[in-house]
Amino acid sequence: MKNPHYALELSGPIDNQQAVEIGQWLGADQVVLGGFTNFGEIFRIDARLISARTGELLVAQNVRGSESEVMGLVDQLGTRLVASLAEKDTEVQGGTGELRVQFMIQKSEMGERPVYRQLCKLYVDGKYLGTSQAVGRGEQWSSLFQKRVKAGKHEVQLVHGFVRDGAWDGEIPQQPRIFQVVVEPGQTATLEYCFEVGWFEDRYRYTPLQP
Repeated sequence: MKNPHYALELSGPIDNQQAVEIGQWLGADQVVLGGFTNFGEIFRIDARLISARTGELLVAQNVRGSESEVMGLVDQLGTRLVASLAEKDTEVQGGTGELRVQFMIQKSEMGERPVYRQLCKLYVDGKYLGTSQAVGRGEQWSSLFQKRVKAGKHEVQLVHGFVRDGAWDGEIPQQPRIFQVVVEPGQTATLEYCFEVGWFEDRYRYTPLQP
């Protein structure tokens, strides 16, 4: 269709320059362009967020799923675009760094109590950022998380839980302390701690924060 005061035909492929014209027509700061393709029973939806002032590609994302999941995929795609844009804005404003969390389960040489596998949930400044893979007893560090976060001081909470059939099965009674971590722009802050299963009691042991 055509707006009588606007010369652009709103059908067919739209490039970045046309996105600028559409943005100016609508009075928008950004315009989302997208499309979808299907490969057999799998649908892929792509979206690009374009600056309506310059035509610059700000962020791009895509999702895949079955036909029955298409409506949910659209919501998921929108969430990803917003998150990507927020991360880009953070990089421009103050920079980002990486937060790495390493963990180990150890057993006292004299201990006879069983050692259970654990999952871990990560919260940064109260925001849930994911659940780790299951970790069992070992003599080497397991990398639970490596996340890009905004540079600055953060409160980091790690909540440990039992594992049943590979899934979360409730929190374990004893939890590690809450960490105060400073992440420098372009740098990686590493948390290392272990859970020691002792003769009479269990405890967490912490190593100094690694730059």
